[in-house]
Amino acid sequence: MPVQYEKDEHERIMQAIVAYWHDEFGEDIGVIKSQALFDFFNGLVGSAAYNRGVRDAQAYLQAKLLDLDIDLYEEIRDRPQA
Repeated sequence: MPVQYEKDEHERIMQAIVAYWHDEFGEDIGVIKSQALFDFFNGLVGSAAYNRGVRDAQAYLQAKLLDLDIDLYEEIRDRPQA
């Protein structure tokens, strides 16, 4: 499933495709062709990139929660006994 983008984000991506095509191939690419190229790659890698980002975020949060658990345990352990 392709990733959905906000309108301004989509426009920036389309401008980047047009600029890339011109810089790399020395040709202008029209709106229809640039949209087709975008749709192809978005469908091909969009979901995979999104899912990778979610997994990376989960791993980051899990590491932070582990650090929090360690800090909390150390604080409780190091507290003077009353």
